[in-house]
Amino acid sequence: MPLRHRSTHQRPAGPSQPLRIGFKPPLLVAFAGLILVALSGAFLLGLAAVGLLAIVMGAAELIRRHIVRPAGPALAAFARRPVGH
Repeated sequence: MPLRHRSTHQRPAGPSQPLRIGFKPPLLVAFAGLILVALSGAFLLGLAAVGLLAIVMGAAELIRRHIVRPAGPALAAFARRPVGH
């Protein structure tokens, strides 16, 4: 069985397309970078919302403890006299 050799007649090469091949990796990197920036931004917005909620809750607790308290028991402590006087 004889071995087949490639024909010496070659097809003409088409026009080279370096722009088409060279354009895809930077486009992919730019798209991945855009997604990363969007996800990071969403994470930071969520983190800011949680921080703001914690500040509001802490401020409400401080207001409840220090501003809105009954005046009766605090003044009554000064009106008592120690035993023996």
